[in-house]
Amino acid sequence: MTPPRVLLAALLAAGSALAAEPPASPAPAAPPAAKEVVALALRNADLALASMPSCVGAGTSASDATLGDYLAGFLSEQTARSGKNWIETGCRPATAGEASGWDCRLVVRRSRGEERWGWGVRFFVRASDRRAVRSSFACVGAG
Repeated sequence: MTPPRVLLAALLAAGSALAAEPPASPAPAAPPAAKEVVALALRNADLALASMPSCVGAGTSASDATLGDYLAGFLSEQTARSGKNWIETGCRPATAGEASGWDCRLVVRRSRGEERWGWGVRFFVRASDRRAVRSSFACVGAG
């Protein structure tokens, strides 16, 4: 075989070997990061607390009617200059029926001496479109 034919045969063999390998499966999507978790919760600020059994009567005042009111009340407590204030977020893999995604949590926390509390929400985020499922929102916390 002449050198050009040897090279051509080698390239064809390499190409057919590559074509025979199955395509790599896509890497699983990363769970939502902290900023995305906060944004997803804020995008659902209009949800009525009364529509979520765990949120009925929750909030910092009796007039809190929406998820936005609920979160705003606890976020406003972050303005205190004494003590320690922080926002905790996180997501873990989960399924909701047939949908895969993440169970995410956003909790506003405060600690000052005997005062220790954390209030927030948990919700399911679909992997397919990275949107929060509105019916999955629930209020969480204790203080």
